[in-house]
Amino acid sequence: MAHDSTRNYDNGTSSKSGSGSYGSGYGNGYGSSQRDYQGSYGDYGSGHNGKGGHQAGNSTTSALIAGAAGFGLGLLVLAGRKAAFQAPTYAAGDWFEGLKAEHRAARKLFDALAQSSDEDHKKRGTMLMELQYAISKHNIQEEYVVYCVLAEMGQADVAEGLNADHFELKQGLFELEMIVKEQRGGFADKLAEVREAFESHVREEEEEAFPTLQASLSDEQKKMLTNRMNREGFKVA
Repeated sequence: MAHDSTRNYDNGTSSKSGSGSYGSGYGNGYGSSQRDYQGSYGDYGSGHNGKGGHQAGNSTTSALIAGAAGFGLGLLVLAGRKAAFQAPTYAAGDWFEGLKAEHRAARKLFDALAQSSDEDHKKRGTMLMELQYAISKHNIQEEYVVYCVLAEMGQADVAEGLNADHFELKQGLFELEMIVKEQRGGFADKLAEVREAFESHVREEEEEAFPTLQASLSDEQKKMLTNRMNREGFKVA
């Protein structure tokens, strides 16, 4: 039976943007010839009839515009990358299905690492970074959103246990990173240990904790939770 709570798990964000202004001063010329006006209004020491000052001003303005355009393009690229990384989770259409999709993606990364060579430390290090990144985003979605809702629905002890699992997993991934950086042996054994901890955690989520939570939510609450979780994932993607 769906829980009768109408708590809205979605929230809004706001942003502020500021703008600056700049001006220019001017001096006074006291001679009668054009040359006497050097250093006066619009003329800052180079060029003729003030053109040097205007050219310098135009160059500065162009540089500012180019810089702003580059910054804006960078933001668009970043937003596109975030959207692409979050897309598989969003496309699942439901918070639970989205997390299961991320579990499957993590398994593929574990599999790839298991096939990596001890001699190719650079490639192994890159693959490990991909796994760390994927699990980090995944964990934040669960810790900042799903586990909080889980606790509110009367399963605080379950949420705390799952959160503790995340810490254990982070420790394991850090140890793997040190093995790769120091080019030590034992990578395969440690990877198998971390993989087992991951699978145990996933089984508890997919077979017990999350189905129970899903059954306790109304359709509207499921939608709100899904939106909130995707928003959190997009922020850190």
